[in-house]
Amino acid sequence: MGRKFSFFDWARGDRSGKDFRRLLILLGCVMGVVGLLVVVRMIFWNENGEHPHEKGPHGGFVVAIDKENPHYHVEVLVEADGRIHLFLSGEHTEEAVEVLRQLLIAQVKRQGESGSTSVVLRPAEKPGASDEKTSHFIGRFSPELMESRLSVSIVKLAIDGRDFAFQFELPDRRDGKKRAAEIERALVLASKGKYTQADVEAAEKQLPSEKYLGIIVVHDLRAKTGDSLCPVTRAKTDPRIRWQVNGRTYQFCCPPCIVEFVGAAQASSKTMVAPEDLVKKD
Repeated sequence: MGRKFSFFDWARGDRSGKDFRRLLILLGCVMGVVGLLVVVRMIFWNENGEHPHEKGPHGGFVVAIDKENPHYHVEVLVEADGRIHLFLSGEHTEEAVEVLRQLLIAQVKRQGESGSTSVVLRPAEKPGASDEKTSHFIGRFSPELMESRLSVSIVKLAIDGRDFAFQFELPDRRDGKKRAAEIERALVLASKGKYTQADVEAAEKQLPSEKYLGIIVVHDLRAKTGDSLCPVTRAKTDPRIRWQVNGRTYQFCCPPCIVEFVGAAQASSKTMVAPEDLVKKD
């Protein structure tokens, strides 16, 4: 019968090869258990010590709007082209919650930066849905936001007479900026439908995200009578941000809305709203 391994004997000098191998195996087992615990901690608990919500029915992740009274949740889904979706639900993610149609402002901050970028999320159009209510909001990030870890804060969401503010984190995406720019290029620099070859030539091979890079956008949802309105969000436009679509020059509230409008023009056969009709009425 072999002699049992003793760490103290080994430490005093009895360091046979067999005993040394046993020690290495013991240390490896300990390190393996510790590593497993770390992985489990990372998977099942977030950095605030809270158990994360499950994956949502649309493939995104779910966060609580009100942590103290978690009756409302939102599923967050970000696509490769930069589009971000928010799906509102009740205590159960399959239970959609409709709210009055409204524009949401998201303040988006990149990791390591103090300043933020504002992004507008609008009610998504859905055939057969109510004209007054929605449970789905959609916006778009510019490509440069797709390369970093993001902190997103929704400033105000009105539900049943109450105003909610909430925040969530988005991880960085490998090649996210490159992929989003490729999709933008394929869309904006190709004529189709109401987006004509003359419109493409007017773009001069520039993307909206490139042409207006560095412009600080401040979204204004309080348009006054006579103000020009963005054809996508119906928020007040920034007169510096313009693009030709269907032979007419439109003003937009931000560069991502240009991409949205071009995509809609390419897909639609309907008569497009004229720029002169995009004005705030009394």
